[in-house]
Amino acid sequence: SGLIGFLTNWLAITMLFRPAQRRPIFGQGLVPAQKDRIAFRLAAAVSEDLINPDIIKQKIQESNAISKYRAQATEYIREVIDDPEFRADLKSLAVNYVDEMVAQPEVRANIAESIIHQIENNIEENSFEKVALKAYSFIKGQEMQTLVEDALTKLPGGVEKGLDKLDNFLDTLPDKIEANSSTIENIVTSLLYKLINQLDVHSLVEDNLREYDEQRLEKLIKNASNDQLQYIQYLGAVLGTLGGFIIWKPIGSLALLILIISITLGLDNLLHWMKKKNIQ
Repeated sequence: SGLIGFLTNWLAITMLFRPAQRRPIFGQGLVPAQKDRIAFRLAAAVSEDLINPDIIKQKIQESNAISKYRAQATEYIREVIDDPEFRADLKSLAVNYVDEMVAQPEVRANIAESIIHQIENNIEENSFEKVALKAYSFIKGQEMQTLVEDALTKLPGGVEKGLDKLDNFLDTLPDKIEANSSTIENIVTSLLYKLINQLDVHSLVEDNLREYDEQRLEKLIKNASNDQLQYIQYLGAVLGTLGGFIIWKPIGSLALLILIISITLGLDNLLHWMKKKNIQ
């Protein structure tokens, strides 16, 4: 009877997953046959009770994560910009960029054309300034376009001298970030909440589970509950054995069964009480 109980439970558990594919006579296992329904139910449970936008927002607020990371980012920025090598590299990068830009004839010509256009727009027609500008160009023997382009070639040197003021800006940058910390945190929080609200946890979980094949889904369930499934099989063997004894010796077996159940319940309650006491 114990063997029958074990085999019965083993067969019932096996039929949860086998046959993986539908068969003409034996049909299909419960889990693969109801895969879509299982995916929907699990997705609903996860999105409603475990992970949803409200829970994520609550955890973010409770952890004060945005404020902590903002403070860490500010300190990191302070360490970086206080590094003399970083400042030198930043200035060198700016000068090299300007140098590369004005070294290109097309770029230089476009900038010069834009400058001349702005100058002409700011000078009234037939005004003294415009006449003087044309006279200067005539005396130099060059077109205004050429004069401006020549001036642009000297721009990197002027930029390099002006970059000394960059140190003052870098010195005050961390303090400015700190002074506007509340605004920064509010902006980051708002953007993060918008992203969270667009996150469809239900569809994400359901779509992923639907992509699982029968073997992968079986492995997922067994990995999560393998011990419990084995316990059910062994319990079937124990109950089958007890059932056999009850049929064979009803009175004595029932008395023994009651005694075993009483001892088991008493021991379970004692261990549970001791565990709670240790936690407290």
